[in-house]
Amino acid sequence: MDVTTEILIKGGLSLLAVVVVALRHLRPGKLEPEKAGQLLMLMAVVAVAAYPNFGRFHGRSGIHHWEQFHYLLGSKYFPELRYDGLYVASLAAERELNLGLRSQSHIRDLRTNEVVPARGLTDHRREVKGRFSPERWKAFVDDTRYFVTG
Repeated sequence: MDVTTEILIKGGLSLLAVVVVALRHLRPGKLEPEKAGQLLMLMAVVAVAAYPNFGRFHGRSGIHHWEQFHYLLGSKYFPELRYDGLYVASLAAERELNLGLRSQSHIRDLRTNEVVPARGLTDHRREVKGRFSPERWKAFVDDTRYFVTG
């Protein structure tokens, strides 16, 4: 199932739930409470299946790898990364790891929320890296290694 189909199904479920609830409250005689309850229960069951993308997990497991990248690194190193440094710091860490991975040519500048050429963020990358103590930077690079090689 592609993303568009998934969004259409989830959107359709939401719309159907609104219609059932609205019908029940705006025109009480049109839809009996038992029938409305059954429809809402069916939609709840389908919604539970929809939450993990209908069993099509994110890659190898039920854990969304890149979501955890944001949660773990973003929270653990927030004093240094703040709101604007996660992507440039991880790019710097990847370059230091020198794993032979293809370097990102464009990344999102979290200061402006625009995707820009990575080479234009050199000063910002240095500034964010400068917020780290040497020990914290080494720990950040080690944690980044897990996400880029895992």
